[in-house]
Amino acid sequence: MNVQNFKGKVLVLDFWASWCGPCRQEVPNLKKAYEEFKNKNVEFLSVSVDAKKEDWIKALKEENMPWPQAQAPNGGRQVMDTYLFLLFW
Repeated sequence: MNVQNFKGKVLVLDFWASWCGPCRQEVPNLKKAYEEFKNKNVEFLSVSVDAKKEDWIKALKEENMPWPQAQAPNGGRQVMDTYLFLLFW
């Protein structure tokens, strides 16, 4: 995945995990937003912070999210530390 693919576009960045109930509850809303904005210069990217790839893949099959997906390395620990730092800085 290359960040240049998103240059000049609005990016909806979704952090989630298979074990996160509230994250999974938001999927229908994300699907609606995706359908509404997918052809309007808006890109979606969901990043899983699951520690186990198998859990992530199983949840992907269950949720059937049609936009690009990625799994953060190391269960997303470094990503989440950075994200939380930026959020509360």
